[in-house]
Amino acid sequence: MINWNVVWVGTIVLFSVVALVVAMLYSRNRHVTYQSDSALTDLGRRLDELTLQVVELKLALSHYQIGVATLTAQVLRRGDTPEWKPGDVGREVIEDEPLVRIYQLITEHFRMLEIDELAALAGIPPESYSGDERPSRALSLVQYAARHGKLEELVAACRKQRPRVKWPLMNI
Repeated sequence: MINWNVVWVGTIVLFSVVALVVAMLYSRNRHVTYQSDSALTDLGRRLDELTLQVVELKLALSHYQIGVATLTAQVLRRGDTPEWKPGDVGREVIEDEPLVRIYQLITEHFRMLEIDELAALAGIPPESYSGDERPSRALSLVQYAARHGKLEELVAACRKQRPRVKWPLMNI
């Protein structure tokens, strides 16, 4: 008589061995490479640097836009017609973007230690943002607040510390 328990155990062992051999053969041809934590940290730092450069370029662009508008108005006041008129492309002044405006105001009105106080008032842990200089620290703080839904708390802390500054309304 056949002992079916032995047959089932033998079948399970056989399939397990076959599955193990197939997995080993498959894994030999597959090499999974993971980025180290330091590489990810470096990429994050580089992203922050590039974001800061973009914000600075947008700010510079807004200054040039204001300058062109001023010069155009001067030419028109003298009764002349400007040979070149700015187009509509890129005409929006950067101050219309709330995140950039918050960054600009924090950089303009707060010192390095005060930025850390703002973070504490907004409930943002100090290890959550970085920056060795005031602009990069302010940018990192605003980015963290935007990513983690803390912008309203950050702007409230800014209003509390600098009530005379016109802070953007938060409808984000």
